Amino acid sequence: MKTAWKKISAEGGDKRAAGKYYEVVRDFLKACAAVWGEGWGDSGAMVTRPVTLKAMLRVCADLAAVDAEPADGRVERWRLRLAPWADQVRELRADGFYERFPAKGQVERVARIHRELGRWAGIAPRPRARD
Repeated sequence: MKTAWKKISAEGGDKRAAGKYYEVVRDFLKACAAVWGEGWGDSGAMVTRPVTLKAMLRVCADLAAVDAEPADGRVERWRLRLAPWADQVRELRADGFYERFPAKGQVERVARIHRELGRWAGIAPRPRARD
């Protein structure tokens, strides 16, 4: 993780760099909303609950590492990459969610959901940096 912060710091922490990161996350969430369809914001689903959003943001970082540029057409490109998620809305329904994603705590559950989301979409996790 320190490596990522060193890279961000080297690129600059100014408004311009923040704007670039904002645009990546914004485009990713737009693609997610399109893919999840009615599951996005559904109170009976865990799609937009903190534990799942955290996992999705990890997938965002994995995807951005290999396909952030060009920015033009990024939402559509990513919507196509994330399209397999549409078939998994049932897996993220609130009823039985914690049994389908058992974990000792939220950190472990976020990691598990991150792996599943990446697997469903064929997005490999970024290698962990050694601190």
